[in-house]
Amino acid sequence: MAVVFPHLDSVLVERVEREGDALRVIARSRGEPMPCPSCGVATGKVHGYYRRRLADSPTGGTPVLLELVLRRLVCSNLDCVRQTFNEQVPGLAERYARRTPPLATLVAAAAVALAGRAGSALLAAAGVLLSRTTVLSTLMALPEPATRAPEAIGVDDFALKRNDRYATIIINAHTHERLDVLDGRLAVTLEAWLKAHPQVTVICRDRSTAYAAGAREVPRRWCRSLTGGTSGRTWPRRWRRFPSRIVPASATPIAVAPAARALPRSAPGPGTRRCTPCSPRAPHTDRSCVSCTCPATP
Repeated sequence: MAVVFPHLDSVLVERVEREGDALRVIARSRGEPMPCPSCGVATGKVHGYYRRRLADSPTGGTPVLLELVLRRLVCSNLDCVRQTFNEQVPGLAERYARRTPPLATLVAAAAVALAGRAGSALLAAAGVLLSRTTVLSTLMALPEPATRAPEAIGVDDFALKRNDRYATIIINAHTHERLDVLDGRLAVTLEAWLKAHPQVTVICRDRSTAYAAGAREVPRRWCRSLTGGTSGRTWPRRWRRFPSRIVPASATPIAVAPAARALPRSAPGPGTRRCTPCSPRAPHTDRSCVSCTCPATP
């Protein structure tokens, strides 16, 4: 059993049952003394038993439901404020959890990579049936990764509500990862953040003067735009459309074909259209057509 479920070594697996399209694994604790979460005194005195049902990572594309029979223990320390406590299996049954750590890691990885709808579809193909709302809730519950501000950052503002509310985004100028989002787009908004991160020495910004105070300007061609384009690549590309050298005035002139003779007004030219009064389907009218080139023009 340890070969198929290696993460169940800390419990005793009693049996595995087939329940519809899923597998039910019934297991119990090994009966070892557990420390009290309040005072830390180990105890093995049993007050009662309870069952926990956890969703586990699928096996061969089949959903797995883990049913644990755990103990409710009595603290042997008479001075402890906690009289009884529930047994927890480290690494398998965390407090208030409804999924095992292997399944929680799988769901978190799909949420980070694909977010809600796409992450839910990928998990369903793997045998984990979760709604997109649950996947998004898992993503929002993840802790923020610890990041250290680099020496070079990129700063730009964006509108939360156009002409009403703006915010400032700060990114890593080397990896283009988001570091922080500040409320407002004034220089004082960025000043407090820079005081808390004294290691920042270079700021890559646009030509706006909002963040110019105390910032060292970097050439635009060195920075990558926050909107996905690369600054400094637009104007050189336009100049490439022109010839690399100018033809001197003494060179052989280029022959120019004479202009085509204008067609008479009585004969419609190619591609011309009849006006509304001259159209065969139009009703009879006394207005004369003086601005069109149809044959009915006087």
